[in-house]
Amino acid sequence: MRRKITARKITEVTVVAVAAVGAAGLARPVASQASDSSATLRYHCGFPVIGVQSVVAEVAWTIPPTVQVGQPMASSVLSVRATIPPQVVLTLRLRGAASLSGTADIDSAINAPQGVVADKATLTVPKVSVPALGSMTVSASGKTPPVSLSQAGSAHFDAGAIAMHLRGYTVGGSPEAPFDVDCTLDRGQSDVVATFEIAAAAPTSSATSSSVAQTPTSSISSTAQQPAASSASSSGGAAVVSSSAAATVPTRRESVPSASSVEAIAPLTTSDSAATGSAVPTDSVPAAAEHATSGTDAAASPTADKGAAVTDWLIVACALLAAGGAGVFTTSRLKKRQNIT
Repeated sequence: MRRKITARKITEVTVVAVAAVGAAGLARPVASQASDSSATLRYHCGFPVIGVQSVVAEVAWTIPPTVQVGQPMASSVLSVRATIPPQVVLTLRLRGAASLSGTADIDSAINAPQGVVADKATLTVPKVSVPALGSMTVSASGKTPPVSLSQAGSAHFDAGAIAMHLRGYTVGGSPEAPFDVDCTLDRGQSDVVATFEIAAAAPTSSATSSSVAQTPTSSISSTAQQPAASSASSSGGAAVVSSSAAATVPTRRESVPSASSVEAIAPLTTSDSAATGSAVPTDSVPAAAEHATSGTDAAASPTADKGAAVTDWLIVACALLAAGGAGVFTTSRLKKRQNIT
């Protein structure tokens, strides 16, 4: 029987998967681990009784995970495994030594961009049995002291001379007289044990720069000039024309022609529209004229001459106001134009 996979189960699985991916992405990168590097070096060592003998030693050094300018390089493990030839082993047995132990001082140096930083490490030689015949291996291990490096770049760790301070023990465990073995590197070989990189110093202070992005703000306010409401009334032979605009937009002011006929409106309106760049329909003039005429007919004045003149100027004013207007006509201006007293 097949199981039903509900939407809830799918959602739960998806959430778990996303959380796992997010946790993996937020995890810090793992720092580089320490690594061992070694070199096999040839020495000639001076032993008691039998003198100088050839000894092969494997020198290993653990490279620190991070080496940075301004920070002391951590102590690193340094170890030596020296193969003692059979004739030396036989000499030890003849002297009654069944085992031996001691210490070993090894010269080391770090060849860095700043120069050679020489140092010395003291290694411990744990107790080891001396075989009856054949060769034997003597091991020593310890740590190199911390070193401060002042310049970044490539560097290498070099091994140098070894001075062993040993003591033999009889089969019963009684100590014998100590003896020293001095070992010097053979010529014609590289003494480099490990190479590594020195990172640049971390910045002590971080400069914080903050920049405020200023976006130029421009406010453009434009008030569209609406055709002002006009009212015409005739009382006692005096006509009143009033117009008001919400906002004044710069316009061209031209003298109104003195013609008292409607035919003079068309040229004036056309030229004014061309100058202002707004298209005025040609049929707006008759419409304005009809509107103005109907208004004046309703309030006819007994004085025909003055009423006709006022009517003509009222037609002109209404037509101009309907077409965008070239100015604001007031009662005083009309009176001045027509010499109405």
